[in-house]
Amino acid sequence: MNRYPWLVNIPSSWPWMVKFFEEYSPRLSRKVVRWSWPAVGVFKCNTDGFSKDQLSISSKAFCVRNCHGDLIYAQTDCTAFCTALEVKVKAFRSGLLYCVQNNYLPFVMETDSLIIKKVLDRIWKIPWAIAVDTRCIMEELKDKEVVVTHIVKEGNKLADFLTNYVFSFAGTNNSQFTSVEDLPGQAQAILHGDKQGTPNLRIKKCQNVNFNI
Repeated sequence: MNRYPWLVNIPSSWPWMVKFFEEYSPRLSRKVVRWSWPAVGVFKCNTDGFSKDQLSISSKAFCVRNCHGDLIYAQTDCTAFCTALEVKVKAFRSGLLYCVQNNYLPFVMETDSLIIKKVLDRIWKIPWAIAVDTRCIMEELKDKEVVVTHIVKEGNKLADFLTNYVFSFAGTNNSQFTSVEDLPGQAQAILHGDKQGTPNLRIKKCQNVNFNI
């Protein structure tokens, strides 16, 4: 059985096989992605997490914005090394607790992890590695005016930038930002771009079922 069904009629001879793959070009899907403002009177918290294997360290970040796209608060922290999914869940939990404790209600929790979204919607089972944090999140979500949404990475650029920020400066284990002026220059540019509705292009390779030599 062909492990790659989108590659049909692969030649059996080596020279023709080389030619086949030299001429192969996967199709690309393109999608315009934008960060979207929450409704009037609603806050939005974007979260992300990142693990750097080479340094055996992980980081998490969240940023809270109002209905105008203005920054309310952002935070990034180094954590003990864990998987990418685990640290994304920890970031989600941190952002959720911050918004609840500071009464930023109602609000939207937005993550680029489809697993987190599906698990919290009770569509997928909880992976054992994130069971403790996930159950705490589910408990915190009860009877709260909170909506959980999913966005692809290209629409989550500010939180994504902040997760990598701590790796850029030696000795920086955590940072808090309470205004746009506190943010690094690149983060300010991302924030302004989101407010203006600047589009981001998401490009993804597709399995080319029609390719033939």
